[in-house]
Amino acid sequence: MVPLFGSLDDELINQNEKRVLDKSQQGGYLEILFDFNGVGDLTNEGVEAFVSLVKELQLMGLQPCIIGIKPNHAFYLNNSKTIPDVPFLNSLSKAFNKAI
Repeated sequence: MVPLFGSLDDELINQNEKRVLDKSQQGGYLEILFDFNGVGDLTNEGVEAFVSLVKELQLMGLQPCIIGIKPNHAFYLNNSKTIPDVPFLNSLSKAFNKAI
């Protein structure tokens, strides 16, 4: 699970990208959960950087999943040209139940 806090901008993704990619290769994971509960605003650059990270993870054979999307996030993503091709779950418990 990757908890994200603050504005989803390219700086936030850049701060987390190397750690996420390194850990995902070391752990033998099949799925990676991005927790958006701590995310405030979204920026175009941040969404594009996040989608790029998601695509890298998918190329590595991982299934990224997003939890904790707020209504304003959903509105922003639905009106964005770039939408990540991943499942969206509204709670961490649903993500764990899906995995079991």
